[in-house]
Amino acid sequence: MDIAFITVEEYQRLLKKLDGIEEIIRDKISPRKEYYTNEDICKIFSISKRTLQNWRDQSLISYIKVNGVIFYTIEHINAFLQHYQIKAKI
Repeated sequence: MDIAFITVEEYQRLLKKLDGIEEIIRDKISPRKEYYTNEDICKIFSISKRTLQNWRDQSLISYIKVNGVIFYTIEHINAFLQHYQIKAKI
């Protein structure tokens, strides 16, 4: 049986690659949400609840309201982002 040694740098690079693989797998396995809450949107955009309320009041972002509870879909989020996209001049 052959024994091979690796340096600390090689070991750290290996761990970094494994962490990257783990993240990719976790993203593939965990299902994406179909509906997002106000709290989710505030975290995604790093905004306050009041700012999000202003966006809704100004019809900047679409939403679904069921029994007073507000939900957003990924399509709502993408449409909002597309509206504010600044196109490259290339």
